[in-house]
Amino acid sequence: MKKWQITSTTSEQDLGIYEGETPEDALDAMAQDAGYRDHADACERVGGGEDLDVSPAQVTIADCSWEDLCEWEACQSPRRQAPVILDVDPAERTAELRTWAEIYGMPASVYHGRRLHLEVGTVDAESILEYLRDGEGQELLQRICDGYEERWDGNDHRGHYTERAQDARHELEAALRDTDSERIGGMWEAHNWLYGASPVDLGVSATSTDEELAAAAKEVVENARHDYRAIVEEDEVLECLQEMREELQEDDA
Repeated sequence: MKKWQITSTTSEQDLGIYEGETPEDALDAMAQDAGYRDHADACERVGGGEDLDVSPAQVTIADCSWEDLCEWEACQSPRRQAPVILDVDPAERTAELRTWAEIYGMPASVYHGRRLHLEVGTVDAESILEYLRDGEGQELLQRICDGYEERWDGNDHRGHYTERAQDARHELEAALRDTDSERIGGMWEAHNWLYGASPVDLGVSATSTDEELAAAAKEVVENARHDYRAIVEEDEVLECLQEMREELQEDDA
């Protein structure tokens, strides 16, 4: 069932989230929660009611940037690639972008369906946030959260979703997944990202200065971000380039 946010346009007070197929149903639910028969009964007894705004309950999307994704502790995974995910909490109606590596295991809340981890095929955080806040993504998130219910099965609290919510999840997953095979995405360790690249291609020689290597490392990180939507730590790239220089110097000795 749909969920609606009711606020007072006079005081801007948040009056809560209520279920209903229509805004009128939500107003009736709020009135019944306060002990009245319905919204009309509440208005008749206490007056007012004209200053109420009823709108679809939004799903709050946490602020996030490409730099934020690099700072997540999960990014320090020894895996080859830590994908970017959308972490959705349907009960709290919140979602946030983060990185997640399987080495950390699946959280019980995800295993039991109380949270959703939806893999994202790009780390263009700005455009994803815009899609999730103002675009079709917000509507899909609302459908997911509207159709969520937590139930106790005798052993665990498990998340259950209506068919409409499950369809919305599949649509959102498809939209978040980048179909362009050239857009690799995710968090990569530097030595894996640079695997197979020659020193010449990276601008590294036995006589490269520290400043030149630092500039080359920065270029690698920027190219990974803009061309492949991938996250690579600049300090790790610089270490790899320094190792390349040392090997070239040994070969020349």
